[in-house]
Amino acid sequence: MTISAGAPDILSPEFEADPYSAYEILREDYPVLWHDGLGRYIISRYEDVSRAFKDATVFSSEHYADQIEPLHGRTMLQMDGREHTVHRSVVTPAFRGHELSEKYIPLIDAGAKKLIDSFRRDGSVDLVSQFTRLYPVNVIMDMLALPSDHRDEFRVWYKTMFGFIKNVAGDPAITALAMQTKVEFREYMLPLISQRRQNPGADLLSTLCTAEIDGTRFTDEEINSFCSVLFVSAGETTDSSIGSIFRNLLDNPEQLEAVKRDRSLISSAFAETLRFSPPGHMFGRRVKQDVDRRHAD
Repeated sequence: MTISAGAPDILSPEFEADPYSAYEILREDYPVLWHDGLGRYIISRYEDVSRAFKDATVFSSEHYADQIEPLHGRTMLQMDGREHTVHRSVVTPAFRGHELSEKYIPLIDAGAKKLIDSFRRDGSVDLVSQFTRLYPVNVIMDMLALPSDHRDEFRVWYKTMFGFIKNVAGDPAITALAMQTKVEFREYMLPLISQRRQNPGADLLSTLCTAEIDGTRFTDEEINSFCSVLFVSAGETTDSSIGSIFRNLLDNPEQLEAVKRDRSLISSAFAETLRFSPPGHMFGRRVKQDVDRRHAD
């Protein structure tokens, strides 16, 4: 089976320049489409996508074993059921409630203010290169209590690792560079993990090093894998989302003025940005059994 001649190619430059026009064609004319280059089916209608994410009896996140495990090792992204729940329970408290507000919100605020102070008097700024690309890596490093003088290294690793995730066409040069980054990242993190086990602090890395799951602690490799995927998954989504909200508000001056007048609208602006221009456009699932998809036109 080959890709239909009239269907948009999601690997093409035209798709990258304007995916939304292609999505409309896919939804209307090719709701279930085989793509030879990816070796996968593409589904685009809401009902089908919703089922793929919610019906764990048929669809599994084990797809991430192909996309993520070669670079990061086995992570929570590809776990299902109790395994996912147990691992998630260790990490989730750091991102909500008292732990978030008391420990990490001050780090997040301070990181933003420091970057803004570096250009606030310049009269103009490239918000992407001077803020959004720097901010998430800085914050993640602060949460893990990693040395700030190594930020340039982590930014290079982050960029290389994300390049691997985006490399759906399988460019071997991108893959080779990412595998080298995997080695460098691991060699940096494992000694640090050993140190935090012996002398834990109040940071997220120490939490991972000391947490127990059913009486068992995370292994060094599991902690390294979590930190590795954190930089890519949290870093890229934050980078893209902040860049998108700036772009959306600048493209809609009346809404920008409304947000400037009433700062309580900021959360709604972010929510609308995630709906209107999400940071991630394609997510994979693996089927556990044959799926018969029928619809009425």
